Amino acid sequence: MFKFSTFPPRYSDFCQAFSDKTLQKARAILHKGDLELIELSRHTIMGNVMGSEGKYYTMSVESNGRFSCTCPAEVQPCKHVAALLLVVEGYDDGDQEPELSLEDHVANLDLSTAQELLLELAEIPKVRRLLMKYFRHAEPVVKRYTALDRLQEAVRAEQNIELLGSLGEEAFAELSALPPEKRAGWAWDMVLRLKTYEPDWETYDAYSEAGDAHWEDRVGDWTEILLTHWAEAQVELGQTEKALEQLEDFFENNAAAFGGLLHLAAQLPNGRAWITKRVQGSYREDEYMKAIIKRMGTPEEFEALLRQNLSSPYNHHELVEFLVEQNRLPEALDHAETSVREHVRRHQIQHLDPHLQAMLELLHHHRPAFEWEKALFFYQQNLDAYRALARWPEFTEERDALLKKVWNISAKLDMLQWDQDLAGLKALLKSHPNPEHAVRLKHLLPLEVKTLLKRHIEKSLEETSSRSIYQAAALWAREYQDLEAPEIFKPWLLALLDRYRKRPALQDEFKSLKARLQEQG
Repeated sequence: MFKFSTFPPRYSDFCQAFSDKTLQKARAILHKGDLELIELSRHTIMGNVMGSEGKYYTMSVESNGRFSCTCPAEVQPCKHVAALLLVVEGYDDGDQEPELSLEDHVANLDLSTAQELLLELAEIPKVRRLLMKYFRHAEPVVKRYTALDRLQEAVRAEQNIELLGSLGEEAFAELSALPPEKRAGWAWDMVLRLKTYEPDWETYDAYSEAGDAHWEDRVGDWTEILLTHWAEAQVELGQTEKALEQLEDFFENNAAAFGGLLHLAAQLPNGRAWITKRVQGSYREDEYMKAIIKRMGTPEEFEALLRQNLSSPYNHHELVEFLVEQNRLPEALDHAETSVREHVRRHQIQHLDPHLQAMLELLHHHRPAFEWEKALFFYQQNLDAYRALARWPEFTEERDALLKKVWNISAKLDMLQWDQDLAGLKALLKSHPNPEHAVRLKHLLPLEVKTLLKRHIEKSLEETSSRSIYQAAALWAREYQDLEAPEIFKPWLLALLDRYRKRPALQDEFKSLKARLQEQG
């Protein structure tokens, strides 16, 4: 151990601990520039150096006199520790900020950076074991953060907000419970962050299906929610007119501000006239006027506006929802019936429209009929919808025609199995010889399934030579083995492997199956 009068130490404090030869070697290390100073703080000095064998060594010296080096030298302190002390003794930091300690760096870490660092360190087996031991016996650190903190940090760190829909919902629920002053401050701060937000392009995957909204759409949606929260808080604080001026400027370049602007305008005696004039000439004028009339007009005025434009399922559904809100359910159901029938007559329900489906589900609950069950069945194409349809007397007569219109083969397989229609299942396998579908029927139709699997394996190997095809063929061969008699399967497999003996990748994928045969004798 060293004894230091000051730390970092002066040359006079440590020179006597090293021989002249060691100090000479240490100066040679500094001359080559191989030493990197990692930490210089009030309690610790740490550095890396490239050794003579091409390996990096790490050395450290602490204020209590302890030192260490990862080099294999038998005599310690070694030349690397001497070089570390020499570089610090000559280190001029007069024009620089004091170096932070490790503890300081940790205190300054944001959540996302800390998580990334932990995952990187966890690649070291010893560190991974320590982390797993900690997390088994301690509360995860992330639980100390509120959803508001986590969302703010995610945006600041340019995380992909396409994946953060549920976190946003949780954060906005917390936001609504804050006092108005804090709510306004937090909301406006986030609006400004989102205004300049872009995801980290190095990690962003434009083709990812994990997200439930494009990041630009999410920025707009979140900005609108935040500005509405901000406007509500300003009203509670009695600053409506001042907030209106501030938000009007923001609205010039951001349509997401309209919700907050509308809330503020609704507090003013002449608010409707003011905001109507404000949106005139906008490319979204019709959309804005609908929101203005819904918020500030009479129900009769809003209904008349809705009935002026019934060009799509969205418009019809909007009117139906309004009638339900006005406690006019019979009228809502009448309009839903007319709208659904007309759309089915024209388009035969070729694709899923969420607004049409919503009206169908309303009819399903309040006016159940075979007509609506059938329409829902074509939308959903699953076994539950098929079972619901089968309860109706009309089903028996229309069953075959209904099944012909089912394009989802997996769902159709479920329906035929539920009906125990063996003839229908055989016909389906014949028209769609897919091994994934076939193995689901191996207990019902073992002969047909094993024939299909055998043909599929042979055909796929004849047509294509790739590792993925070999892997799939080996998988189906195992399924075929479970169905076929051993005296038939074994010669077939051996002949197959002999035929493709010049394909090492194929032999590799089938080796476990071959070993299984040998075990069985």
